[in-house]
Amino acid sequence: MIDNCRYFFDENLKKEKNIKYISGSDEVGRGAMAGPIVVASVIMKENYFNPLIKDSKLVPEKVRELLYEEILENCLTYSICEYNEKVVDKLNPKQASKLGMIESIKKLTIKPDLCLIDGEDIKEEDDYKFLKIIKGDNISFAIACASIIAKVFRDRIMRNYHTKYPMYNFLKNKGYCTIKHISAVDEFGLLDIHRLTYKPIIKFKEKKMSFIKENEAYLKWINSKNVDENLKQELLNYNDDQLKIAFENKLEFGTAGVRGILGAGPGYFNSFTIKEVTIGYARYLIKKFPNDLSRGVVIGHDNRKYSKEFSQLVAEILTSFSIKAYLFEENKMKPTPVVSFATKKLNAIGGVVITASHNPAEYNGYKIYDEYGCQLIDNDNKIISEYINRIDNILDWKYKVDLDLLSTIDNKIIEDYCEMISNLQFYKNEKRNNFKIIYSAVNGTGSEFSPNLLRSYGYEVIEVEEHKNEDSTFKNVGNPNPEFEPAWKIPLEYAKKHKEASLIIIQDPDADRIGVAINQNGNWIRIDGNQTGPILIDWKLSQMKLNNTLPSNPTLYSSFVTSDLGDRIAKESYGVNIIKTLTGFKWMGSEILKEKERNLNFVFAYEESYGYVIDSSTRDKDGIQAAIMLTEAAWYYKTKKNMTLIDNLNELYKKYGYYYTHTINLNFSISEIKSKIDPIMKKLRFDNIEEISDMKVSFVEDYIDGLYNMPGQNLLKFYFKDNSWFAVRPSGTEPKIKIYFVCVDKDFDSAKEKCEKLIEGIKLILNL
Repeated sequence: MIDNCRYFFDENLKKEKNIKYISGSDEVGRGAMAGPIVVASVIMKENYFNPLIKDSKLVPEKVRELLYEEILENCLTYSICEYNEKVVDKLNPKQASKLGMIESIKKLTIKPDLCLIDGEDIKEEDDYKFLKIIKGDNISFAIACASIIAKVFRDRIMRNYHTKYPMYNFLKNKGYCTIKHISAVDEFGLLDIHRLTYKPIIKFKEKKMSFIKENEAYLKWINSKNVDENLKQELLNYNDDQLKIAFENKLEFGTAGVRGILGAGPGYFNSFTIKEVTIGYARYLIKKFPNDLSRGVVIGHDNRKYSKEFSQLVAEILTSFSIKAYLFEENKMKPTPVVSFATKKLNAIGGVVITASHNPAEYNGYKIYDEYGCQLIDNDNKIISEYINRIDNILDWKYKVDLDLLSTIDNKIIEDYCEMISNLQFYKNEKRNNFKIIYSAVNGTGSEFSPNLLRSYGYEVIEVEEHKNEDSTFKNVGNPNPEFEPAWKIPLEYAKKHKEASLIIIQDPDADRIGVAINQNGNWIRIDGNQTGPILIDWKLSQMKLNNTLPSNPTLYSSFVTSDLGDRIAKESYGVNIIKTLTGFKWMGSEILKEKERNLNFVFAYEESYGYVIDSSTRDKDGIQAAIMLTEAAWYYKTKKNMTLIDNLNELYKKYGYYYTHTINLNFSISEIKSKIDPIMKKLRFDNIEEISDMKVSFVEDYIDGLYNMPGQNLLKFYFKDNSWFAVRPSGTEPKIKIYFVCVDKDFDSAKEKCEKLIEGIKLILNL
């Protein structure tokens, strides 16, 4: 039976009152705690009716969308009024709804003889007559049409907000009060679109006030004329946990400088972080190089939000301390390894890169180099931290730029870097035709260098267009870390179209690391740092041996958490010395500095986290070096031996043993560092674990107080009798624990099975 009562209600009113035009008005969003109130008014064409049109809440979403378009096609006139959260807070939801009814009716191009209103009493004004209908969207066809229009219009707004703020799940709750929505506010804080007069929001703000009243640092920030309004607004929106992070924590030096989430307060990364670290660094330089400040500091940055502005700020502050500051032409973004190279090449006293490398988009960071282009080690960072702690009030600190000390780096430095890269090739005079590579810069700094260099050598490079242009949000990438799946999604789609390609190379945003996938008979196989490193080591050393260019006392550097396969290849086949270091290239760089006194010669440095140095002109990870050398190796094996890099890797496994590696990342919030990360490390350190998954622990190395003449690091390494091991350490750049597994056996499947058993055993011990 067709439900046409709504149609007859409106038609009967027309006959009863002898009128021609009836409008219907309804609102959506009145009870929401976020987003606008939307009011729609409409006059429908005579004789049009669709029984599916009723109270919008009772109509499925997909049907509503279709009805919305149908209603607009079959109405004589309609109008929509939207009132944002500020207007709603000012008027209150009821008054905003009434205002919307009146305004939307007045905007109709045909004046209605009678205005049907859903559930609101509105006094007659300006010759407009109003009739309140309780539950009007189920009684009047005109009101039901207005209900559909308002609902679809507002839902589209909330859908856009969901794309921008997915953690609040506006797609589902549409801004209304749900338990999950309130939980999201507690966890992530208020947004500009939240209504501050709504009861749950008032409770949230009252809860926050207890912290604010007792926190002197917060009051300084919120009242300072030097803190811009955007940062102040962030503070106002912070929840309890965010406030604690902002004012009960302070960013410190980690594995690769200072990194943090962008935000307000000392616990987040912002312009005041930049000022503090730069002041501390400047005073460190003045103490160390009192007569060499004119040698200057090289400053670069990546593609992240505020990176360019922060690098300019670093340069200006350094000049205020009479230190020369070098910026690249137009202060354009540059790869991290280029900054390291330029620092050493220019004989500068140091270098700075504003980058968070492979971290998610919300992060930024501050990396510092010594005069050799190597990251500062902990002792130097400690001195800088001491200078930072002496700063009295960073909010009021002022400086004066010395424009005479701002200098632009000559393009010759870039040419020298590219020449160094070119010289890494062993077959650079041979043609590279018909060898195709898919390349992704994940919207970062590598796009200026790697694809152009590869093309200049004759390779055909297919760039991932969605990852090509500079983008601080990484919207087409997701997580820009080549270790993880999101960065691979689009490049692998390209691989389906370009079946003749041999390699996929992904560099992270500052181009200091690479991820690699190899076309193995039509199947794309990704290899990690523990596989890429040994391939590069064997390639470089075999070619040096062939060309009789292997130096005396050749030396390879690798970290304690990196697989032993590369070490074995270098030592057993090429007589290379192995020096193990703590995690982070700063430790490798500091060891490379000691080569002359030890009568050693560098040949390679790497760690499992996709970082490699092939020519020590760069003293930090260099994803461009690695990309060029790996591509040449892949080209050589394909054209000269009809092999792939996977074939080459399998030959290495047969010779040295099958190494299966796996890394687990246990992610936490910043506020959980003490409550969850510390207890995990304490349990592993003090529970005297003797056996895991039927594998007896041979011995444990605890690096907390320093081992092998290395400074202390919060790292534990458990060894087993068959040379398998696992290591555990908190990350120095993010709130997470990394667990590294390396298992060796007679074949791949046995090594994998052993590793999987070990992983399950660790999960049981840690209750994961």
